[in-house]
Amino acid sequence: MLSFYKYVDRCNGFEQELKQSLTRDDMIALRNDCAEMGLYGWYDWVRAHDDIIAQFVEASPSARKKSPWRNNPLRHLLVLAAIQYVTGGRDLLQGIDTLVAYHGCSYREMAAKAGRAYLDVFCSGTPHWPFDGPSPFEET
Repeated sequence: MLSFYKYVDRCNGFEQELKQSLTRDDMIALRNDCAEMGLYGWYDWVRAHDDIIAQFVEASPSARKKSPWRNNPLRHLLVLAAIQYVTGGRDLLQGIDTLVAYHGCSYREMAAKAGRAYLDVFCSGTPHWPFDGPSPFEET
């Protein structure tokens, strides 16, 4: 039976790797930029940079170090978006993984199970701010 467990597990490690790539100065700039943008501004920024965020997430650590991202003044925003992609993707994979056991059930039963899985993902509580301290998005 197909399981997404290994992907979920690897996403957890990848999230930590991305967090550790930020310096103290990156964190200060990230908090300030996010507070200035607000949550809806952040959503707009992520949508506008979707392709580069996906490329960043797909790249190996060595490729990210050699790439133009390394010295990009907006790298800290890219890393936050990548963390959100990874954690959101992990939550989605966990939701899908719960449905695998129901393969072959009626479409109505699958629709109900999938609806619950969607609700689990939607309400997973994946934070917009995955770091310690108050979220700069809370004021918006």
